[in-house]
Amino acid sequence: VGVNELQSELSNIDITPNPFRDEFKLSFRLNNSSDLKTEMLDITGKTLQSAIYQNLSAGLHSFNIAGDLSAGIYFMRISTRDKVEIKRVVKL
Repeated sequence: VGVNELQSELSNIDITPNPFRDEFKLSFRLNNSSDLKTEMLDITGKTLQSAIYQNLSAGLHSFNIAGDLSAGIYFMRISTRDKVEIKRVVKL
């Protein structure tokens, strides 16, 4: 097993600004080309919005994400085929 095979596809996840008002930027690195799914969850785990990005190349990526959400605490679930990360996001 090589070093690259041990690395997760997804790393360096950042959400800015957080807290946010209208939109935020999701930034991340893919170590291999992959599909990526994002989901905005409420505090009960209910999916409020989702998006699928197909065939993203390896490297740095960023997306602006806006949602028609009330002020509160949410969770952004970011997933590839080998990793799921959940980040807390606050809407002002």
